[in-house]
Amino acid sequence: MESEKKRVVKKEIKEKVVVKEEEEEKEDAVAQSPTEAEVDEFFAILKRIQVAIRYFEKTSAQNNSSHSSGHAQKLTASEEEVNGVKVGEKKVENSGLDLNTIPEPDANI
Repeated sequence: MESEKKRVVKKEIKEKVVVKEEEEEKEDAVAQSPTEAEVDEFFAILKRIQVAIRYFEKTSAQNNSSHSSGHAQKLTASEEEVNGVKVGEKKVENSGLDLNTIPEPDANI
């Protein structure tokens, strides 16, 4: 008799768990509809992206046309020289402070 009651109780518990899991799955599956403000924000972002794409396409087309007309500006430094220093050389300026040097201990401390 007790074993039957235990089986019935276990079966009821399993059924309750299954029902709860199904309810949770339904809640997860139901998507909340976006608010009007969220929709407006989404389309505003899309518009900004489209404007940016048009801008870059326009400037890219202008740069390509200037290259073909012979008025192109050099956008990158040559491989031989960067910032007035030839590759392989070291530019040395005395700025008074060198963070790579080990400070000398002060005798006054």
